Amino acid sequence: SDDISTEKARVDFLKAIAQTMHTKARIKLNIKALYRADGFAVRELLKIAQVLHKSLLNSAGTMDSKDEKSIRVSEPNLQTKLDELKAARNMANDIVEMGSKLYGLLRQEKELKKSREKAIQFVDSISMNLESNAAREAVERSIREQITSITDNVNQLDRMCTDLKKDQKSLQTKIERKQTDLERAEKRLRSLKKVRPAFMEEYERLETELKMV
Repeated sequence: SDDISTEKARVDFLKAIAQTMHTKARIKLNIKALYRADGFAVRELLKIAQVLHKSLLNSAGTMDSKDEKSIRVSEPNLQTKLDELKAARNMANDIVEMGSKLYGLLRQEKELKKSREKAIQFVDSISMNLESNAAREAVERSIREQITSITDNVNQLDRMCTDLKKDQKSLQTKIERKQTDLERAEKRLRSLKKVRPAFMEEYERLETELKMV
């Protein structure tokens, strides 16, 4: 499987690669060095790369050194050899890609291992402290106090939200009332502007006579 996201999968992957290299190419790989993902791991990967590189050079050199007339290989066999060479090159590229991916995952494994060890130590310490009834009761009491505190905070926030909604509603009512009063006053002002006082005619007549004097 190509999934090497877990520690066990990575170990199994390295074992399978080491066994294949030993069986097919007589290459002995150090699994521990590969898993450490350091400079020694690079040396192990170079063993594979060197063998593949040498094999490709030998294949190319053999084909170039032979005289074209001396080649007695039939067309189907030639195509088969070319397919095998192409497959070997693809396999080499896959190994390099998987090696790079594995190297990155193995580097992450160091930090993940530290996190797992801390988590295990934390659980172990809690387990040891909870062996007595007094310790267990103390932990339970602390948890209940935390829950109570959080519940009180939530209730307080709910009350604050309710008060804010009430204030918002009251303020909206006052705004609407003021708006109504303003509209009523503007309407009255427009009405007053249209009404002509009864004494205005006499005032204008006296004003005209005064100008004539």
